[in-house]
Amino acid sequence: FNSNFYDLWIKNQFRGNVRDFEEAVREHLLSEKMRAQLLVDVPEKEREGKWIPKFINLIKEAHVEDYTKQNNASS
Repeated sequence: FNSNFYDLWIKNQFRGNVRDFEEAVREHLLSEKMRAQLLVDVPEKEREGKWIPKFINLIKEAHVEDYTKQNNASS
């Protein structure tokens, strides 16, 4: 493993720093794991059509808040 090559590759290919790249990879792996668990009993042909509705229902049930929205009261 060449640390300098790794850092340079991330800078050139990802256009960011190592920490941001590794966090993006972690988030991607987590979402893939969640997707696989949600679709474990769904036949392969039906997976893409059922993924989005199942994911939306999961988010609604989990009461996930969107922290990216701007708070208009503080402006």
